[in-house]
Amino acid sequence: MGQSQIMPSEFLKSAVDFDGDGKSDIWNSVPDSLATSAHLIAEQGWQAARGWGVEARVPTGVACTLEGPEQGKPLAEWRKLGVTRIDGTPLPPTPTTITCSCPAAASAPPSSSPIISIA
Repeated sequence: MGQSQIMPSEFLKSAVDFDGDGKSDIWNSVPDSLATSAHLIAEQGWQAARGWGVEARVPTGVACTLEGPEQGKPLAEWRKLGVTRIDGTPLPPTPTTITCSCPAAASAPPSSSPIISIA
């Protein structure tokens, strides 16, 4: 439902009237729609101080089959494969699983960099 496509049950439980007009209108009010999405993400445990990911340099020898949310690995495994931040510095420490998302995969232009998501 609405601009951010939330489930009806979530709308009934969590919709936000951010623009202050007295109703939560996720169809016609961008502020209400974005605030409702943010509220839903916060309810799921989002931590504002925690980043979502970093742009990374993945060595050419690393198989593209390692890309995707189902291929998450601990930080140490990505480091063993030679994955670094785009500037060559080490990936940030994290106790959680890390996944790799490669925009357009093999057909991506050279300027496109994989994104390491800290999940």
